[in-house]
This record gives sequence, structure tokens and C-alpha cells, in this order.
Amino acid sequence: FRSAAISPNAEGVFVTDVAVDPHTTSKFFVELTDPSGTRCELASNTLSITHRDLEFGGVRLAHSLGIQLAGQVFAPMLRKGATLPTSVREVFRTSAALHRSDADATIRIPVIQGERSRADRNRGVGMLEIRPRDIRIDLPAGSEVEVTVEVDRSSMVTVIADVPLVQAQFEAEIDLDNIRTTEPGELRKSLDQAEERLGALRGFVADTGSADAERRLAKLDEERTVSTARDQVDASTVDVGAAAAAEERLRDLEAELDDIADAVGLPGLVQDLRAAIAEADELVRQHGDASDRQELAAIRSRADEAINAQDSVAVRALIDRTGTLLFELERRSPDWAVKLFYTLQEMLRSSGQAGPLIQEGQRAIAANDRQGLDAVNQRLYRLLPKDEQDKVVWLGRA
Repeated sequence: FRSAAISPNAEGVFVTDVAVDPHTTSKFFVELTDPSGTRCELASNTLSITHRDLEFGGVRLAHSLGIQLAGQVFAPMLRKGATLPTSVREVFRTSAALHRSDADATIRIPVIQGERSRADRNRGVGMLEIRPRDIRIDLPAGSEVEVTVEVDRSSMVTVIADVPLVQAQFEAEIDLDNIRTTEPGELRKSLDQAEERLGALRGFVADTGSADAERRLAKLDEERTVSTARDQVDASTVDVGAAAAAEERLRDLEAELDDIADAVGLPGLVQDLRAAIAEADELVRQHGDASDRQELAAIRSRADEAINAQDSVAVRALIDRTGTLLFELERRSPDWAVKLFYTLQEMLRSSGQAGPLIQEGQRAIAANDRQGLDAVNQRLYRLLPKDEQDKVVWLGRA
């Protein structure tokens, strides 16, 4: 094995993949040359890597593994460090109805690997989809989906979605050792967007004077996160190992920028959380049961802790958690279809095609025709512009 030439950064750091011999110790030699090609002396020019099949206690899962829920929430099902082989089963519920007549709709179950609470800040490794043609009858909102994740010793993942209502199972297999790395051009685009976002955040931080955000920015500069990401992206065109490292580094950078943005917007986040809790309190009184009251009490307790600790990440997580509770409560309310109708009406107020349907929906409301109103809502939904349509049915916590 011999790697291509690799350019170190200003600190003399480089990243690459190496090939190792199985079940033995591989020794590597490092050569350093100047721009003219002359070899330079190194204090130490060798390193060794020993390959073993088993870690102490057995093969371990390198990263947490789970699925993406509604609202970009990551639901880890198997935690990092779990001994392989292993499996887990959890019950989730659909966030909206899936109608057999709606050919474009999908129940999408993205399989995610990582440790971040936001699903898109982790690595997507696979996808399991359920389409209307795959089911015998319509699935109402809140339908149970039993998700099982199995991982064997070779890191082969099997994801099974069991939908009891239609007595059907859907399965996908994912080889974690053969996940495609993002192309260098896409990595460069992501880096440019991250740097642009960082520049804007610096201005916001200067305007607000947030001490937490300033501390996070200073740490970002001190650790040279951006320059290291830039070096790895530059190297990705000739080095697959650098491409994988750049992809991970960019995810970390975006997550850190999320934290900085949260710190800048902490007062607004706190206001949003308190408003969401107040709304949930009213809906729990109207439509809630004992489990809803217990969940709201837990949210209140953790909200006080997060606000007192000025923990913007925890506040945002509680906003998402409260949003999930609100969705469940709203869905149970008798006027859910009516609220949805008026939301769609507002979104389509400039659409000439929506006029007759809006009139039909108003007649259905006047006649208390819930089934007719549901049908109108489905057709209004299809009139939304493509960039506003989300034809995906996500899963939520059971």
C-alpha cells in the first residue's frame, strides 16, 4: 500500500485512510518532502496499526443508530458502544394519514447514524419507504408502525417496519461499511454555505453581545475547525479518506453553528418555549389524558432547568418535544380538520383553482360533514406549490 501525496495544513496535520493487513500489525513509513521534492528529515517516520476482529467484550457499534422523526428529530434506537450482534424494537406513529388514492404520498423512515439530536446533523445511511400501492387500506394519522433494527457482527443492518393495521412488513438492508461518501463538489458547496453562515453569525453575535455565542465562536476559531475542514475538502479530490473526514467535519461544523445561532436567539427560543407550553396546557385541559398531563409536567420541569442554565440546545429540544405533544393533542381535537382547512385556505388565497374547493369546504363545515371536509383538504393540499408541499408522512413517538 502507498498513498498519494498529501498536503499537510499549517499545523502539519494531515488525514487519510490506510490499508491494513487483517489479524496482524501493519507498519507504515511517512515521507516528508519540500515543494522542490527534496526529502526532509523527520524525528519519527514510522507508525504501526494492529488489526483485531474483536474489541474487549465483543464487536461494538461505532455510532448510535436510529431513525428520523417528524421535525428533524433523531430517535436513537441503538446507542454507540452496543455489543454486536444486537437488535431493538420500538413503536412509533404516523404523523398524518396515508391514503391509497394519493399516489405521491410516502411514509419515509430515514435510518440515521450519529450522536446529534437534529437528524440532518448526523449521517443518513439508508431509507425505508412505504407507498400507497404497498398497503391494502388507508392508514389514518396516528397509525402504529413497529420498527425493528438489527445489526450483526459484520455491521450489516436490517430495518423492519411492521404496520399491524394492514398486516404488512417492509424491510431494508444497509451495509454500514459501504456507505457512499459525498462527492468533492458537494463538499465544497457545503463548506461555502457554512462559511457564509459563519460570517453572518459573527455579525449577529456582535450586535447582540451574547456571551455564550462569543465563547462558542472563540472556541471555533481556537480549534481551527473551519481551516481544518477547508484542508480536508481540498484533499477530498484525491483522497477518499479525506473526503470521509471532511464530510464528518462539516456535519460537526454545522452543528456548532446551530449552537451559536441558538445562543444568539436564546431569548426568542425561551419565549417560543413558554408560548408552546401555554398552548399545550390549554389543549391538555381540553383533550388530554393522564399520560398527556404527565408529559407536560415533565416538560415544565425540564424547561425551568434549561432556561435557568441558559442551555439553548436543551430549550430547542424542549420546543420540539412540546411540538410533538401539541401535534398529538391537536390531532385528537374535533375541529382538527377545520383548522387544517383554514390553514390551507390562507396558503392558497391567491390561487384561482382553490376557489371552488374552498366553497365546497365551507359547505362541508356548515353541514358538519367531516368526511367531505377531509376530501376537500386532500385536494387543496395537492394545489400547494411543489416547494411548499411535503408529501411525506413522518413517524412520531408512540
